[in-house]
Amino acid sequence: MVMKNKKTGELKTFSYEEYMKNLSALTDEYETVEQIKTEPTIKETKISHFDITDFDGNEKTEMYLTNSKPHLMVPVFKADYKAIPTTRMVQDSVFTSDTVQVIGLKDSVRINRKFKEVVSREEEAYDIIWDKAFISRFVEVIKPLQVAAAKDQVAMSVVISGIDADKAKILAKETGLDVEYLTADEKLLKTIMRSNPGIILWKDGVLLQKWHYKKLPEWSVIKSKYLK
Repeated sequence: MVMKNKKTGELKTFSYEEYMKNLSALTDEYETVEQIKTEPTIKETKISHFDITDFDGNEKTEMYLTNSKPHLMVPVFKADYKAIPTTRMVQDSVFTSDTVQVIGLKDSVRINRKFKEVVSREEEAYDIIWDKAFISRFVEVIKPLQVAAAKDQVAMSVVISGIDADKAKILAKETGLDVEYLTADEKLLKTIMRSNPGIILWKDGVLLQKWHYKKLPEWSVIKSKYLK
């Protein structure tokens, strides 16, 4: 920060740290003339935006960046499905409440709830129809890899954009892929790779290799080449 003494007109330069530490005293004595912006010591890179969470917003990025064990990530930048509007019947339990005076306790009452009946009502809903080709990529390629890798204690997770936790559960049921499902920005996942889904092998924060789902080698080949 280039600052000028209000009384003498003298120009003096302060680092941003000095400026913030002595802000009150400096602004009493000086006025700001110019802010000089410098390059950060560590320049911003694409990894600066590498942000992966669970569906509750809890940070999960370190699963890939600090994990000492090999880990298979399945990035999915587009969940290929259609949501068809429909309705469904749901049942609600109805209760009645009675207020009862508690004998012997001043100004004390107890509320008794009694079941009355079950009523049905109609509510709006959606049927999720997954693209068959999209699901087949998981069933025919990703699931066999997960089964083989699990025998060597190598875990897998799916990082997917554009769905919520409920749709992730439906996807897991459709594909039979019972792994951890996380979420990230579509642009981030496209930056990592364009295959939808893709397969990435991580270890110690290093991306060892990535494969298009059409060009995935057998797990035995992956293990012998990258996990010796």
